[in-house]
This record gives sequence, structure tokens and C-alpha cells, in this order.
Amino acid sequence: MLSSQAPDYVKVKNWSRVTQLLEKAGYKKHWLQIESATHNINERIKKTTELPRMKSTPTQDWGEAVDASFFYGRTRELTQLKKWILQEQVRLVVLLGMGGIGKTTLSVKFAEEVKDNFDYIIWRSLRFSPSSEVFFQQVLEIVSPQTRINTQSLSNSISHIVDCLRSSRCLIVLDHVDSILYSALSYKTENYSGILTSNSTTMGNLNIDLPQIQYLRGYEAFGEFIQGLGESQHQSCLLLTSREKPQEIAALEGDSLPTRSLKLTGLNEVQCAYILKSKGFSTVSEKESDLIMECYGGNPLFIKLEEYCYSGII
Repeated sequence: MLSSQAPDYVKVKNWSRVTQLLEKAGYKKHWLQIESATHNINERIKKTTELPRMKSTPTQDWGEAVDASFFYGRTRELTQLKKWILQEQVRLVVLLGMGGIGKTTLSVKFAEEVKDNFDYIIWRSLRFSPSSEVFFQQVLEIVSPQTRINTQSLSNSISHIVDCLRSSRCLIVLDHVDSILYSALSYKTENYSGILTSNSTTMGNLNIDLPQIQYLRGYEAFGEFIQGLGESQHQSCLLLTSREKPQEIAALEGDSLPTRSLKLTGLNEVQCAYILKSKGFSTVSEKESDLIMECYGGNPLFIKLEEYCYSGII
């Protein structure tokens, strides 16, 4: 290779001169081409390794989620939810409690704190009862935008969504599920009154049909969806908030099963006092704060409304 530069032999005393000798021999151009080709290959490899990270970028659709920046207490409940959903891989959870107890705010706060653990965050309220078709169409557009929705039946859409929740980790929150539920009573009021006045022996011999929590007409698909996510294996989670427990939850839940329910109770004295101070009642004494908490059972919404009837209670 270097014979044109040295007829007999080449004795290299300084290896740094090898590049100069190669350039004199006419190899400079080819060397640059090799270097350029190597650079292109490295760029291609770099882009290939970046693709998975680009695909895993979380998609978050918060819908009608409320502002959870003013959050009071619920540390124990947040810790419990994180343990169930992040560590134990629980697939179906319902937050239960009376109106105003803080189910909605807790669901938003939880979703905000764990959003980096999911590929998709979808938060929806059923308070104004959107149709089943509209809801499942929206969810399918988020988790599988390439799907032709117009050709999908409702059952097929639900099946397709469940399949997507197997391949991707998704947190879906459905707030105010009780808006699409009702209690079906199969006995008359006078019969129920008679049951209440009966002694224990008589009640033990009675065959009573208890009230059944059912879905409003046209919303039965939500029951199919809830049951499907509770029974099938997947890596996602469906979080519900409701005043009433859907019958699918009652049938599937258990302490060691992937379906759980968490009942919220009232806030404690310290948390209630913090709410009152944030509403402007900075001069409320500890005794007055305790009285308000007892009066409203620690219900955050009722305590926030205390400014309208504060003088009548204390």
C-alpha cells in the first residue's frame, strides 16, 4: 500500500505519520467516505433506539376533571390506592361514599400523582350521563386512533378497548357512576315495614329479595365494560367513584382479588380546621371547629358551605 512512497520497505518511526502517508497514497477521499458512512449508520442506530421512548410518551385526557390543587388529608387513602394499583396490580377499584365526601377530588389527585406510571390517563364524568356510544367512541379514539369506529358495534368496541388495555398500561377513571344506576325494589313498602317489625325468628324464615343495583336503560354496556375489565387479565386499571356499589364489583371483589372497594369517611378535626381557615374563618376556635366537624360528619363539601350558616351553628 505504501510501496509508492518507499520502494524497498517502510519503517514507521512515528505512527502519527500513518495518516499523512495514506493521504499521499490517495486514500484520503475513501477514508472520508468511510467516515461519512459510519456516521450515517450511527445516526440510524440512534433513531432506532429512540423509537420505543417516543411511543411510550403518556397520553392524558382529563375530560371534566376538577381542580385538585386544594386537597385536604386523605393520605391513608392515597397510600392504599397506590399499593393496590401500582404494587398489587389491582385491575378494578371503586371509591364509595356519600355525596360531598371527596370521591371525585381523591380520584383526580390519585391520577395526577401516578400518571407517570401509565401510558394513558383517561378521566371521565358520568354526572350528566353521556350515551354509551359517545363514551366508548371517545375512549377508543384515544387508545386506538387508527380503528374505524363507524363500523364497530358497541360490544366490539368494548372488546377492542379491553384488548388495547392488555397491550398498553392505562388508567381509566369513571366519576359519578351512580348517575347511571338505580335501585330496583321487588317488594312493596308495606311488606318491607312488616319485615322491620318482625322478630329475629320470623326474619330468619323469610325469603327476601333485596334491592338490586341496576343500570339505567341504555347504559347496560357500562356493566359489560366493568365486568370485562374485572374478569380478564390486563395491565391496566379502571377506577370508579360512586355512592352505590355496582353489582359487578360486589361479585368480583375480595381482599386478595384484583377487584377492591374503598369506602371514604369524614375528615378529622385537623383537616376540618384547615378547610375552615382556607375559607377565611381564621378565628375559629378548636372547640368550634370540633362542633362543626361533628355537625357535618367531617364531610368536606358541607364544611366548605359552612360560611353560609356559620353564625347559626356556633
